[in-house]
Amino acid sequence: MIELTGYITKLEKLITLSANILPNTMVLENEEPYPGYHNSAFPNSLIPQSVFLITQDRCSMEKVFRTTDKVKECISYNFQATPCTIMYNHVKYDGIRIKYLDDISRVEDLQKRYQANGILFRKYKRIEGQAYIKVKKPFLLDAFCNDDYKSSVRDNKWFICLEKEIEFDEFDQITRHVKNNVVNNNFDAALVSVYKAYSVVDMVRIVGDMSDEDILEIKGVYNREVKKL
Repeated sequence: MIELTGYITKLEKLITLSANILPNTMVLENEEPYPGYHNSAFPNSLIPQSVFLITQDRCSMEKVFRTTDKVKECISYNFQATPCTIMYNHVKYDGIRIKYLDDISRVEDLQKRYQANGILFRKYKRIEGQAYIKVKKPFLLDAFCNDDYKSSVRDNKWFICLEKEIEFDEFDQITRHVKNNVVNNNFDAALVSVYKAYSVVDMVRIVGDMSDEDILEIKGVYNREVKKL
């Protein structure tokens, strides 16, 4: 297993929670975590996919991890927390992304515990719609093919290397083209950059029911289009 740290950037639809949160605080939830991938196995509605606790100030990865360790010492349930930035209608919101929480009703308890450890939350503001989400996190990977990787913790998640850096708008446009030019286009894609040996590696995260041949075809079309930029 290889552990790399970096960022994942994606475009998802967010809604503002009004229940199970601290009064007058801003908490967001993504309605569809992998919008490009269609699967009939939908999760229980009480289990949130990702919850975003919007903070007054930006939190470093070290602060989030150290505070989360303190929070986990006092609770019996599990979750994962990473720092994030959300851009909605040209306004930036800093926060903490929560994943793998077993019940949405635990959000208020989590907020209380983070607040008791010095993290303050932004006042309530209702937003609903597409937003750019950038999350800093560790990636747990296994080598797949050449410089590509497969997730160590999820079977249908791959990371394919790009030949150069691209902006998210370019990535979004290229992804539309890729989906129109590959056999298996039932996948969700996100833009990833990771730190590796004093350099930055740009990748695309793919989620879907894919064969190795599907992934190699998708990579080929992505990099063919990247070369045209």
